[in-house]
Amino acid sequence: MMKNLILFLCSLISFQHLFAQNTPEKAYTTVVNEGPTTAPGLVVITIINLNTGGLKEMCLTVNELFDCLELELHEDDSKKIKKYLLSKSSDRTISLKNQEALKLINFEKYKAELESKQQNKINYLITKNHLIDSLAKIDTIERKKAEIFNDYEILRRTILKKIADSISAVRPLNKKEKTMLLLLIDPYYDEREEQCEKLPWDSKADSISRMEILEIWDSKKSLYKNDSDKCASVYQESDRCEKKFFRTYYKKYGLVFCQVLFKYGVICYFGDENPIVEFGGVIK
Repeated sequence: MMKNLILFLCSLISFQHLFAQNTPEKAYTTVVNEGPTTAPGLVVITIINLNTGGLKEMCLTVNELFDCLELELHEDDSKKIKKYLLSKSSDRTISLKNQEALKLINFEKYKAELESKQQNKINYLITKNHLIDSLAKIDTIERKKAEIFNDYEILRRTILKKIADSISAVRPLNKKEKTMLLLLIDPYYDEREEQCEKLPWDSKADSISRMEILEIWDSKKSLYKNDSDKCASVYQESDRCEKKFFRTYYKKYGLVFCQVLFKYGVICYFGDENPIVEFGGVIK
């Protein structure tokens, strides 16, 4: 009985170890498969400088990785570069000789030793504060946010459709009014209605009709207020959690924090609207 228990525990430990090993590989393949983008994911990979024999573990954007391999391999076919990178998923190590490729990723200036010391501290904080579990909760909130937003958008579409139908029963809607009704589907325009109002090229009639639609829309607030409040609440919770469990640590440790998170299966990326690093999710 005791022997069977020991065997079971050994098997469990081996399984957990295997799972832990596979986690960064899953994160790696996820980012590489997404490929170059306007909001590139970060990937952790070991680079060997074939000219000196030096090697460094580096945190790069997937765009940088593809660009440096384009120089190294003399290959501009992104599909072939992706295939090459995926073949390296198990050890996540590539060798570079081309000086321009090494320069592109700032290989010589990358301070791997300093980052190694910081990584030990970050690993401790991640374990102590159960940070991966907390970050996973953000994923749950994001899914909830998407569901609530979808329901809220459908409700807004329904109300605006009724407004459009009521006006159309009296007179035809002009092109600008139709555009305005489409804009109001997006909650972004709540409290920003002036962006839907008179534009420099509008006629006086255009301005009046826009104001009429806004007045009708405002009179319907009671129909969508509960959904609006619910949507705002979950967005605030998402922002609070991201600030507490990601943004605070990133502000202190920078990309080294993302480098450590990657080994736990956490994806980070550069935002396409703002050049700042964002939390992208936890790979299961």
